[in-house]
Amino acid sequence: MRTFKIIFLSFFLISFFSINVVSFSRFLLVSSAHAGMTNDVLFVDADRGGHYETDYIEALNLANIPFTYWNVEKKGVPTLLDFQKHRVILWITDTSNTGIPFEGAYTLAKHLQLKGKVIVMGYQTGASLREMWLDEAFFGFKYEGSSTSEKEVAHKFREDSFNVRTDFVQETREGFSEYEIVGNFHDGLYGKTCAVKTQHTYWLGFDINDIESKFTRAQILYKAVNGLMNK
Repeated sequence: MRTFKIIFLSFFLISFFSINVVSFSRFLLVSSAHAGMTNDVLFVDADRGGHYETDYIEALNLANIPFTYWNVEKKGVPTLLDFQKHRVILWITDTSNTGIPFEGAYTLAKHLQLKGKVIVMGYQTGASLREMWLDEAFFGFKYEGSSTSEKEVAHKFREDSFNVRTDFVQETREGFSEYEIVGNFHDGLYGKTCAVKTQHTYWLGFDINDIESKFTRAQILYKAVNGLMNK
C-alpha cells in the first residue's frame, strides 16, 4: 500500500509539473507574440490636413480603445515594422479617390499578406482602394460607386441608422456585408452594401464625422476594432 502511494504521488507530481510547464510555455509564447507591441490600434491620419482626426480620436476615447496616433502629413507613411507593432491598423483619408497613396497601399498590402488586420474608413475610400486593386484582393468587395448626397445607412441587424454620404459596393465571396443603404425603397441605391468585413479587414465607406450621434460613432469603431481583435 505504501508503495502504491509513493507511485501515485510521484505520478501526480510529474503530471502537475508537466501541466504547469506547458501552461508557462504557452504564457511565454503569448507574451512573445505581443512583445514590442505598443497600443492595440495604430490610428493613421491620412486626411492630408482635413482635420477629420478630431472626431475619430474623440470616438476612440469614448469607446475606451487604446491607440497610437500617426499623422502621415507630418511623419510620412508608416513602415511595415510600424504596422507590426500594433494589433489593428485604422486608416482614414480625405474625401477623395486618391486618399491612399501608392506607398501606403503597398505597405497595407504587405501587412495583409502577413495576416495583419486593417480597418479603412471614409467616403471615397472604396474608390481609393479600387485604384490600387486592394478592394477585391483583400477587403472582400468590388467598388461600384459613391453617393453624391446623404443616404440613410443602417447596420444589417438594424441596430442603428444615420445619414451619411457613402460609397457602395458588391461584396465578394470573402466579404460579409455589415452596413447597407436603407430608407426609400424606390431609391436605386436601396439595399446597397456600404461596409464589409472579412477575417482580416473591415471597410466602411463613410466618414465618422457625418454621423450626428457621438455614441453611434464610438459604437461603430468599437465593433470594427473588437470584431477584428477577437478573430
